[in-house]
Amino acid sequence: MTGYSEAAAAAMTPGLEREYGLGEPGTLEHLLDVCQDAALGARLAAEIFANNDDLATFFGEVASERDSFATRLAVLLSREGYGQEIDDTGTFRGKLFHWRLRLAERIRIGYREIDDRRVNLGIVRAGSNWVLHAYEQAEGRDLSADAAKEIHSQAERIRATNAQIHRFEDEIKKDRHL
Repeated sequence: MTGYSEAAAAAMTPGLEREYGLGEPGTLEHLLDVCQDAALGARLAAEIFANNDDLATFFGEVASERDSFATRLAVLLSREGYGQEIDDTGTFRGKLFHWRLRLAERIRIGYREIDDRRVNLGIVRAGSNWVLHAYEQAEGRDLSADAAKEIHSQAERIRATNAQIHRFEDEIKKDRHL
């Protein structure tokens, strides 16, 4: 992660205790909301990058994967006796990232000379860094073995996603310098 992205992610991830309460249920509920935000953000990215097959396909797959993560977290919550329904509320921070991505796309439509791929990928990267930060916080918590294993597995996939986003950004930088 870059310095800005780390700082932005940390600033945008409050103490879990404040919003979701202590313990495993609060942690899982928070991650479930974060996954819903990530799925919507990835769907928005797929729409924005519709003219680039690689990016559109990649973000479509990320959206499906994040939906699957949310479902698995909801199953863990219900298995532990905490009835958590999947809704579409997400988090306030997720809504800010979605708004930022939509705004960047609107600005791009008005100014064709802007390299929209870099701008939009930068926003997507910041959102994905925020998701990873939430998972890294959760990995440090006292959780049941099943929850810890699931969260670690999902965090590894998110790390792989972030690495791929960085590779896409590097490719775009090379394209600009040709």
